[in-house]
Amino acid sequence: MSKSLNKKVVHIAFIKHVTELTKMICCPHCKNFWLNAKNDKSMNYARKMKTHTASCGQNKEAEKKKQVVLGVNKPFVQKFNKQFLFSQLFARGMIDINGKGLNENLDLTESNTLSSSAGNDYVGIDGFITFNFDTMEEIINEKTSDSTTLLSVLHPLSVAMSVSTNDIKTYYFDLRDGENFVELFVQQLFKSAADVKEYNLNRHRPLIESLWYIENKTTNARLFKPYNCVKVFGYNSGKFDDNLIFDDLNKVGKIKKIIGGSTKYKAVNVIVSENLYIQFCDTMHYTAGGSLENFAKNFGGATNLKGTFPYEAVRFDNYNEVLSGSEPLPKETFFSTIKNSGISDEEYKDYVNNLKQMNSHWDNLKKYNEQDTQIMIPSNR
Repeated sequence: MSKSLNKKVVHIAFIKHVTELTKMICCPHCKNFWLNAKNDKSMNYARKMKTHTASCGQNKEAEKKKQVVLGVNKPFVQKFNKQFLFSQLFARGMIDINGKGLNENLDLTESNTLSSSAGNDYVGIDGFITFNFDTMEEIINEKTSDSTTLLSVLHPLSVAMSVSTNDIKTYYFDLRDGENFVELFVQQLFKSAADVKEYNLNRHRPLIESLWYIENKTTNARLFKPYNCVKVFGYNSGKFDDNLIFDDLNKVGKIKKIIGGSTKYKAVNVIVSENLYIQFCDTMHYTAGGSLENFAKNFGGATNLKGTFPYEAVRFDNYNEVLSGSEPLPKETFFSTIKNSGISDEEYKDYVNNLKQMNSHWDNLKKYNEQDTQIMIPSNR
C-alpha cells in the first residue's frame, strides 16, 4: 500500500474489497476517511463511520443530485413519449398541452391535410387497417397419440380488410379467387399499407416542414420514424386470424418480431420494405373480452352491427354447395354450439329479406365479412 500526498492519489481507494484485505474501513463517498477495524471487538468503527457518512460533504452533494424537484406536477400525456412531433411542437409553443394550435401563421387547412374545423390544431396519426377472417371446419377425429385426438381443422374461407384514411376502402377475397386467395390478400395489404403511410405523412407534412432541421439528421429521422409503421387491427386475431396468414406473410414480406405468447400474439411486426413495416395488433388484448359486436357498440358507438351467418352449416365438405345456393337456410342451421344459442325470429326474417337482394349465400358471406372489418374502425380511432 502506497500513497502520494502531493498528487492526492491513494491507491487503496481503487481496491475493490478493501476491508477484507487491510481490515480498514473507507468512506464510500469522499474516499479520504479511514478507520482500523482490526481487533475492534466492540465495533466502534461502525459507529464512527456512520457518524462520518452522515456529515460527509460529498455524501450530501450526492443526495442532492438524486433529488429532482419539479415546479409543477408532471402531466400524463402519452403523446410526449409516443409522438415525437407532438413534443417538438409543444416545446416550441406551437400547440398547447391538448394539441390546440397556438401559431396563427401555420394553417394546415391550406394544404387540405385536415378538416377546415381543425385549423392549425394537432391531430394524431389516424390512418390504419382492419381485417378479419371467416373459416370453415373440417372434421378429422383422428387419434394422433395415445392421449390425443385431433377433432377438426379450420380452413380459411374468406378474408376482408378495410383501409381507413380520408375515406374507407374495403377489399374482399375468398376461395372463388383461387386456393392462394390469402396470398392475394397479403399482397393487397402491403399495397394498402404504403397508401396509409403516405396519407399519415401528408397530413403532418406542413408541421414536419416547420420543424425541418437540415443540420440535425437524428432529429429528422425521429420525426419520420412513426410514419414507417402502419397498424393493422383485428379482434381476437392474436389467437385466431394471425395464424392463418403467417406462411403467406413470409412469402411477400418478412416477420421481424412477435410480441406475446405462442397461444395468443399481442403484436406481430412484418417488414414490407426498408422504410415500411406493418404491425398486427389484437384489439381484444386491450379489452376485457366479449364479442366483436359488443366491442364495436361499447367503444365505437357502432349502430350498423353484424348480420347473421350460419357458420356451422358451412363445412369443408359442403361449402361450395351451401354457399352457391340462393334459397334461405332453415332457422335451425343458425344455432351455435359454442354460444349454445340461435337467432331470434326477427333476425331470421331480416336474413331472409336480405337474401332476396343477393344472388347466393356467397354474397351474404361477403357482406358479413366486410361488416366485421367496418364496425371495428370507429372503435380503433
